[in-house]
Amino acid sequence: MTRRNSAGRFATKRTPPEDLEFRCPDCPYCLTETGTDGDSFVCYECEASWSMDGRRGRWSDPDELACPSAIKPFDRDGLSPEHESIRHVVERCLLADDHGGKHKAADYYQTWDDDDPRITKETK
Repeated sequence: MTRRNSAGRFATKRTPPEDLEFRCPDCPYCLTETGTDGDSFVCYECEASWSMDGRRGRWSDPDELACPSAIKPFDRDGLSPEHESIRHVVERCLLADDHGGKHKAADYYQTWDDDDPRITKETK
């Protein structure tokens, strides 16, 4: 339908908004979009899945042992006094024991190798 608007110009009715695209939720560890297998949300990167309501998270192999490596990412010289309270924060490797490559913390931001000086003594 075409009609004159308040400025006297011919205008047409606005078209309806585009359909929304529903996404799967992001993985809380690696922050990439999960997929779905119809029964659960799956993160193929982290090998984890959750029920369709986002609860009851589980690893692909629930009997697999956890990697024992952990670091203190802020335990270093030159840490400013206002950050001293985080010096003893420990980040544990999220991956399964005997994984290859770098270790990854749950935030997927912190990564480290086996020779990293930040590794806590309890895990060396």
